[in-house]
Amino acid sequence: MPSTRIDFWKAKLEGNASRDARTVALLHAKQWRVLIIRECAIRRTNEQKISEVLDRAVTFIRNEDSSLLDISSNYGIHITKEMRITLNA
Repeated sequence: MPSTRIDFWKAKLEGNASRDARTVALLHAKQWRVLIIRECAIRRTNEQKISEVLDRAVTFIRNEDSSLLDISSNYGIHITKEMRITLNA
């Protein structure tokens, strides 16, 4: 979170998360699987981390047991029917 205009950024990020959740729900309602690779997961990171992101994406694509994979650098690892992966830079 930026250190200035905290109220603005908190509201913006919460709004983005809410919009993303609605979008994923709409896609799931249409029986789509969703793969999200956030810019923060690959920006300013080393080749090993980028390779790890790609490996996770390929595993998700090949494995149809999960309906969501969200790869970012600022979410905790949460794996259920929906998968959420964190890569620490």
